[in-house]
Amino acid sequence: NDVVNGAYISRFMKAVSEMISTWDNPQEKAYALGAAWGSTMRGLIHKEIDYRVDTGQEYSKLTRTQRMAVVRSLLSAAGHAAVIKEGSENILQMHACPFLDTDGTINPLICEVHRGQLVRLVEDMSEESENAALFPCIRSGICEVHLHENSSGE
Repeated sequence: NDVVNGAYISRFMKAVSEMISTWDNPQEKAYALGAAWGSTMRGLIHKEIDYRVDTGQEYSKLTRTQRMAVVRSLLSAAGHAAVIKEGSENILQMHACPFLDTDGTINPLICEVHRGQLVRLVEDMSEESENAALFPCIRSGICEVHLHENSSGE
């Protein structure tokens, strides 16, 4: 049941954020936790690339449109209802957050976990030629992810 699963996830994430808040340097640790989580998603990335584009292509060789489709699809599969922002080639908007608490709020440490996850996910997919920036709650119910090439190519 989606409602039960959603409530379970939100309670779990609330407990995680409360635990992280007791650590030294909680924002740094939250980001590191998210980055470690993002590193575990490599298999999903390759499955999604095989599904979305021709088999055998590396993410770094995909066009901007193909890369955006892969990231959008992964975010949507995770419950974020992601769409490419109208008129943009590099901004995804997430219209749902599976990490919201049952009262509709979110602990900023959870956003930091998510930031770490997204940055690592995009770095891994692009072989560090691209990066992501998360902008939580830019408007009520909407977060944005901006993807851009690393200026140094590293």
